[in-house]
Amino acid sequence: MKPKQQTIIPPEGGWKENTFYIVECSVHESNPIWPAIFYTGFLSRGNPAGYNEILTTGDYTDLSDVVYLKAIKEITSDSEMRFLCENRNKSISEVIKA
Repeated sequence: MKPKQQTIIPPEGGWKENTFYIVECSVHESNPIWPAIFYTGFLSRGNPAGYNEILTTGDYTDLSDVVYLKAIKEITSDSEMRFLCENRNKSISEVIKA
């Protein structure tokens, strides 16, 4: 079995510790890329390490489970997080425009 190739594209300026982001991700090469909310947890050498989690999968999923993850936008307020949760079935482009 060939090893999983992983592509992680951080936000411009790098990851912030204990921060939520809107991301695009895929957990398998054959799966589509879909929007999610990503929590960075603690950083190690500037990369998410302990306690990171992708929150919109339904199961516990962390950075080690994905083959592709691209940071789109930092979530900067509780109201923005609430809006994202209420509109989770919309595409990333629809949510970012709102």
